[in-house]
Amino acid sequence: MVSSRTKSKSKSGEIKKHLYYSCGAFRNKGSSVCSVNSIRKQVAEEEVMNRLTRVLSKDNILKAIVDKMNHRLSTRTLPLQAELERIIGQLDKVCSENRNTSICLSLGTWTNRSLLEECKRFRLI
Repeated sequence: MVSSRTKSKSKSGEIKKHLYYSCGAFRNKGSSVCSVNSIRKQVAEEEVMNRLTRVLSKDNILKAIVDKMNHRLSTRTLPLQAELERIIGQLDKVCSENRNTSICLSLGTWTNRSLLEECKRFRLI
């Protein structure tokens, strides 16, 4: 359903706007696909709200909806949590290597060649 509007002029010359919901296939593809099936916007919205109120007033249905939404939210974060753990692992490795590099530099245990290789590895050169 898509929203649409019409204008009509009363006998007094006043222009009235009417809001409707109508079939989207009719609006996009024409009468060969579907009939217009229009319904006034206010009537449709009141019916939707009434049905939602009836459904959500039943505790077992409301609990099932909340449980399903919570499950969806928790499963969406699983790939992100795995990615976070992977990044933290990489960060720990880099920090460890950085500490080792600092220790070697302070002790003077590196040769010029090994220092050059480390600089290239960390893209310092």
